[in-house]
Amino acid sequence: MIDLQVANPFWLSCDALNIVTPGAYFDFELSGLDKIFERYRALFADQSLMILRRAAWICRSPAAQRHIRHWVDGRNLREGMSSDVRQFDTFDDACAWLVLAPQHAPTLETGDGFTEIGRFDMPNAKPIAR
Repeated sequence: MIDLQVANPFWLSCDALNIVTPGAYFDFELSGLDKIFERYRALFADQSLMILRRAAWICRSPAAQRHIRHWVDGRNLREGMSSDVRQFDTFDDACAWLVLAPQHAPTLETGDGFTEIGRFDMPNAKPIAR
């Protein structure tokens, strides 16, 4: 995901909705997320954002929940990154926080009318036991 943002710095100033799909999982330890976070911190250090960027996360995979919680909890993103990152259980809640009209929540969930700018998966991944 960071490579997409490095190649398209315009997206750094935009709000984002990140959806972790059912069955998704991370095949690395939490310390790997910390390394990715430091890359993001360096990327945002060069930006002069005049806004607070919001990134909403919805995690529909119990296997990925631990990593998503680690990503969104306990980090000061306002200073130096001009960001606020939160996890939501529902599209309605994410929609409200992203300041989108409530009637748009169903289209967020289906994706109708939206252009997906990135999808990240492991095509040869084997499902893990739950």
